[in-house]
Amino acid sequence: MVANRFTRTSPVRKQIIHKHHPSGRKKDPRKVEFISAEEHAKKHNIMPNSVQPELRTTYKEYKFWQTEAGRMERMIGSYRGEIKNTTPSPYIRDEQFKDMEGRLKVLKQKEKESKKEVIKLVRQTPEWNGFMKSAPGFGEITAAMLLSYVKIDLADTVSSLWSYLGYRPNGDGKRLSNPGLLRTFHAPLYAALKITLERKDGLYRHDYDIMKARGLSEGQAVYRMTKLWLRHLWEIWRRWAGLPTTLPYVNNHLGHNNFIRAEERGWKLSQIRNSKELSEL
Repeated sequence: MVANRFTRTSPVRKQIIHKHHPSGRKKDPRKVEFISAEEHAKKHNIMPNSVQPELRTTYKEYKFWQTEAGRMERMIGSYRGEIKNTTPSPYIRDEQFKDMEGRLKVLKQKEKESKKEVIKLVRQTPEWNGFMKSAPGFGEITAAMLLSYVKIDLADTVSSLWSYLGYRPNGDGKRLSNPGLLRTFHAPLYAALKITLERKDGLYRHDYDIMKARGLSEGQAVYRMTKLWLRHLWEIWRRWAGLPTTLPYVNNHLGHNNFIRAEERGWKLSQIRNSKELSEL
């Protein structure tokens, strides 16, 4: 029988319910009110950690199922000796393999369902329809990751966005880590953009070839190109939101003149945030 943790009725919690204690006495069950997350936030003056709280919850749910499915798949592969440097285990019976495969099937289905929900929510966001949909290297999952955690109004410089996502502002890729708040997104972002940035007919290929010609390794070149891509994302996102942008530090203070605009690499603003939305920032 599949464990309860793998048999949730829905991959996404449509409404989060909180227990509210009007009297402040948490041990009195007679004085409990069940209220929605929105009502709870209003009563306690709590601001959500994300501009897109529903999308963030759904994205985290999707990542949970994806992680669990991958873990189960690797476990089955190692027990069968299908993974490098492993040998078939003589202690796992056929019925145990059958049970694990049943769990994996459920996990894969939950991952698929939650991914569909993430894509649906992303396509409803003004950012997706405003500039992300047509941007190079953007898929719905990459958009969900960034929309869930990045508050572009707080990133007043591109360096702050780099640091937040785990990219050192002046790094050369030799040390591929940085103690940013979202440094765990360093690897997923690298993997999501690598194909786009290296594509032979892609708009970033010329920049990638220049990096390689300077003697950088593939990893270092992709690292540099990811930072360039993030710079373009920051520029377009801020402009879309009606926020000011500045030239990078090397152009503003060090006299460099090789500035590449986002439009030169295929970024477009199909629509600008309306004045009502801008006034609410």
